[in-house]
Amino acid sequence: MTLHGVKWLHSGSGFGNSSNTGWKASQMVAISEQLGFMAPVAMMSSAASETGDYLYSMDASLEGYWSGLWGIMLNQSQMTHCFTVEVKENPALVKLRAIAQVQFMFEAPSVRAGSEPVMARFRVVKGSTGTPWQGLQDLQVRYYLAPFSWQATAVAREVGEGIYEAPLQLKRAGAYYLQVQSSSAGLGGNGQSFASLRALPSQQP
Repeated sequence: MTLHGVKWLHSGSGFGNSSNTGWKASQMVAISEQLGFMAPVAMMSSAASETGDYLYSMDASLEGYWSGLWGIMLNQSQMTHCFTVEVKENPALVKLRAIAQVQFMFEAPSVRAGSEPVMARFRVVKGSTGTPWQGLQDLQVRYYLAPFSWQATAVAREVGEGIYEAPLQLKRAGAYYLQVQSSSAGLGGNGQSFASLRALPSQQP
């Protein structure tokens, strides 16, 4: 490989410094080999500036240049841009962060079916900050018995800071799918408001 206008020490460029080994501007490089070197900032003693563009090539012959085996190395102490960039917030991400998130608080993935209501407890947080979303008055839980042959809706009430619960009537054993809905919080159409709960057959006395 040859670098025009660039020089580095014959030895000591990678480890230490052998200042009396002389300068060179080319290096034999075979397949899968790596070349490392240290060059002065002002690569030519007669250079009027510390910045410049230098040509390097893997084949210094005319055929090598015709074949595109060359490139340009930039030597600049400070990069100067000729354009400005203005970064703006993505409105889609802002809207996404504002969507409420539902965190279900089931003690176990399964319950017992029966005549007594099963309390579904969950936490609602604001997606942008993760803080509890308190005071929601239109929260309700819609639940289905797979394969959607039966469905019902239960009104949820707040029992803590951003914590709500709704009584579910799970009289039949099976898999139930729950969806928290709220127009004021934008819940009902995103995957964060769904959960599943399995009702086991009631225990016989």
